[in-house]
Amino acid sequence: MAGYLCWVTWAWPAGLDRRLTEINGAPGAVLYTDGSTWAVLCLDINGDNRIQAVHLILNPDKLTGVR
Repeated sequence: MAGYLCWVTWAWPAGLDRRLTEINGAPGAVLYTDGSTWAVLCLDINGDNRIQAVHLILNPDKLTGVR
């Protein structure tokens, strides 16, 4: 999954910035550009502190409450 996310970065908007934060009790980041939220990335961590899943939310309708 990490390889895929790195590969598709060419499609991400220029000037994309991030704010590391906790999302629903898990580590994550809010990605934004031009002052508005572009995406939310959240990691599911298992009991061995390994990444079990990566969630990337891009749907603007689901990002309206994110600051």
